[in-house]
Amino acid sequence: MLLSAPAGQPGGSVELDLSWGAQYWLLPAAGESILARFNCLSISAGVALDQHGAPSATSAAEVFTVVPAFKGAGTLVLTSRRLIGLLLMGSSLQGEVDGNRGQLLAFQLALREMSEVALIRKRGTFSSKETGIWVGCKDESLLAADLDQTISEQRRPSKTDRAAVTRQIVAAAAEAQRPHASTGEEQAMLERALSGQWEESSDELIARLPAPISLPAASERQQRDADDAA
Repeated sequence: MLLSAPAGQPGGSVELDLSWGAQYWLLPAAGESILARFNCLSISAGVALDQHGAPSATSAAEVFTVVPAFKGAGTLVLTSRRLIGLLLMGSSLQGEVDGNRGQLLAFQLALREMSEVALIRKRGTFSSKETGIWVGCKDESLLAADLDQTISEQRRPSKTDRAAVTRQIVAAAAEAQRPHASTGEEQAMLERALSGQWEESSDELIARLPAPISLPAASERQQRDADDAA
């Protein structure tokens, strides 16, 4: 969501239940706690749209195309129920983003809707280097980030251990999803994710999650499929 706010001053979005203090310090909403903060050299996201440009969350279509939603630099925060962030410089489908002029883009991704969390690696001759993470949701939306620095609550920066952060996001998402995992397979997926039984390719390690909380449109499609099968 593209927002206009006084540069560097406190602000927020009622719709996203998101607020920040001076210098864009993101604050937790009621009932959630901050688990980790990051400065990001690059944050990008893709959103799934149907042929009419409607997002999958509000469309009953069967086929969607993932299109770039935004890309740039900013800050990302992991809380006990979601990933929240501010793009401070970059571009988006809604327009240019420039925090110095008070043009910000705020976003969130609920932990209970995450279906994939991946560690991106670049293989060298003798070893591999971790370069970032990406998160996917059941509605086919994606968020990728190059986590440059981890920021303490005392605002001290340190080098980010991307593998540890990936495990932290997986653990937080599993904790948020566990109360809603009603089948044996969903519980088994959570245990595999938590125990490190991830899918591996030449450039990624991917943890799969059940994301048992479906978006309304997805639920409608599932019901229609069930009706057709009957």
